[in-house]
Amino acid sequence: MDDVVNQSQLEELWESRYHYGNVQKRIARQCKWDSYYSMIYAKEIGKPFHLAQNELVNYLTEQRIVDSNDTVLDIGCGTGTYGLPLAARCSHVTELDGNLTAIKVVEERAAQAGLTNIRMVCKLWEEFNEEKQYDVVLSAMCPAICNFEDLYRMESLAKRQCVIITVMEGSYDKHRSNIIRELGLKPEGMITESRIYLKALQFLSREVKLQTYSYKYEYRISLQQMLDTYPTYLSIFGMSEKETVSFIKDYFMKNAVDGMIMDESQMNIAVISWNKEMK
Repeated sequence: MDDVVNQSQLEELWESRYHYGNVQKRIARQCKWDSYYSMIYAKEIGKPFHLAQNELVNYLTEQRIVDSNDTVLDIGCGTGTYGLPLAARCSHVTELDGNLTAIKVVEERAAQAGLTNIRMVCKLWEEFNEEKQYDVVLSAMCPAICNFEDLYRMESLAKRQCVIITVMEGSYDKHRSNIIRELGLKPEGMITESRIYLKALQFLSREVKLQTYSYKYEYRISLQQMLDTYPTYLSIFGMSEKETVSFIKDYFMKNAVDGMIMDESQMNIAVISWNKEMK
């Protein structure tokens, strides 16, 4: 990264590392991911929901990055991890996601939490063509902002602040990473790592505020849990259900102890914010 000396070089590095492609390719890729995320999100429908404290949202509000009178656009909102607690602390939140199941989960959770200041928009970022501005524009754990053009577009929708919450170097899901490596898969269009965003914003002469967090989780998973998720996940990369089931069964036999696999996730998270007026 240190040998990247201008915006053009960074743009080339960004694309060569993640292979996002043009808008049409990005939309087509996200359609492939849709069934996997729908499966994950569907498990949340009907569950009791209680609005809990979120350490990252606490930081955003304590630092006045998001104020009580602000409107917020949450790009790629998922199940409302950040949008719901933000809605409890600001004027209004627009939740944007292309996955209909995610939208249904957020609607259900908002109703349970008594939040009425949320607008749901079921569209991909690439298809979102509103020109309305928001006080704060947020993209959290989402690949949508994947080049300089999208950074500029994100800024164009913000009156005051932009926020990107993303992964840092050293983040991993142990067994998922091992499986991808063993199969020789090359995922495309994944979440941009924080160093690239920071370098991009440096080239744009933005004054950035950075806060980091680190979380480690350990958990046990059964063969059935893996068989319930990996066929849909690996179908994104062109593997048939038969191929996946055979591979996962063999992988589980090699790695299980007492009938379970001990898995671990390391999440290193960067909260990157900047005031669009500070240039």
